[in-house]
Amino acid sequence: MGAMVRAEDADLLLANGNVYTVTRKQPKAYAAFEEEDKGSIEVGKLADFTVLSRDIMKIPESEILETQNEMTVIGGEIIHSR
Repeated sequence: MGAMVRAEDADLLLANGNVYTVTRKQPKAYAAFEEEDKGSIEVGKLADFTVLSRDIMKIPESEILETQNEMTVIGGEIIHSR
């Protein structure tokens, strides 16, 4: 499992390629012959991801519903940002 990204760290982590769950080559993109367009966060590639306000893997289950969506990117375009 990769690292979660806090909203305040999103730009820095994405710029440095430290989002572990999406920077590795993704077998689905490779299998679909789409690795030039998808499968990792790189300049010029499409990206679908969400940035959450809290690390839902580390907070108590009872607090998960308090987590906010800070940003959503689909196809490389920001469609939601707080």
